[in-house]
Amino acid sequence: MHISPPIAWPTLASLVTLVAVLACSEAVGPSAPLSPSGQTDGNQGQDAAPAALDTAAPSADASAADVPPSAKGSLPAGIQIGFWANLGDSVAAGCCTDGNDKYQYFKMLLTNDGSEYAAWAGHDLMTLHPGLKAVNWGKSGADSADVIAKQLPKFASSYGVPVLVTLHVGGNDFNDHDFKRFIANSAKVEADGVKLGGNIDEIAKFFADKQRFPKGAWVFVAYIFSPTDDVCTFKAKAGYNGKWCQALSTMGCLAGNWVKVLQSYNQEINKAVAQHPHAFIVDDHAAFLGHGLNHDDANNPFYEGSSVNYFNTDCVHPNAAGHHAIRATFFAAIHGFGGR
Repeated sequence: MHISPPIAWPTLASLVTLVAVLACSEAVGPSAPLSPSGQTDGNQGQDAAPAALDTAAPSADASAADVPPSAKGSLPAGIQIGFWANLGDSVAAGCCTDGNDKYQYFKMLLTNDGSEYAAWAGHDLMTLHPGLKAVNWGKSGADSADVIAKQLPKFASSYGVPVLVTLHVGGNDFNDHDFKRFIANSAKVEADGVKLGGNIDEIAKFFADKQRFPKGAWVFVAYIFSPTDDVCTFKAKAGYNGKWCQALSTMGCLAGNWVKVLQSYNQEINKAVAQHPHAFIVDDHAAFLGHGLNHDDANNPFYEGSSVNYFNTDCVHPNAAGHHAIRATFFAAIHGFGGR
């Protein structure tokens, strides 16, 4: 990652268009805890479905997500995780696989479906950590401050087992500041990114508490992915009709850009995680490049030919293939298997 250059700001006329396009909200409760068998103990909360959701199962090509295999993950050898908590936003909560809930990355990380992902046989958390208790506290609309205020308090006062934490957050920290990014206040934009980093730092510190986590807690933090393959716009496509689709296809390269702002936010996440030996980066930003809304554009610098699209038709959430890619990046970071 690199420090972003000064941001070029758009005209007032452009702001009016963007304000009209980008107003949207999310509100859904967290998922119910999972029992050691991997089954839900209650009804899992779902995101409000955006228009024209992609409900198709991932293609065969998606079963080998673009995560290089590695010999070793970051979880210390011999650690048997007894409790796993998945935290974060709507992506963590499982949006947007619509009726195909089994493709949510949380569920695939927990228990692999060998009938669809044969290459992943034996590579899931329930297999490697028998008796694991797992909960998904991700909630649609949550930003990093919400994780601190609403999700961390769900943890018990003490755990007698090693704890695993996966965190997918930052997208709403980034998206919620659209209007701030598109006004002439670069100092405020930079401060918002620094605030995100500060919240990630606070979250990591929470899990360094030896009284609450005497057996240790390991935290794996995902980057923010780019819907447009780090290109500042994309051409409108049939079926991609959400509010974010309209915004991304009409604002062009106003302000240089929001892609560089996104990179700076990821840099703040990286800086925060680097301060804690029990915290690790999960680079799904890199894994998604070449699989965004410009995946079929030969002029895309990350163009791979017939690559799989990882995004839902709302242009901001991952589809089933995208959730598999997130599962793959988390698992590779934890245990070192890339799914090849």
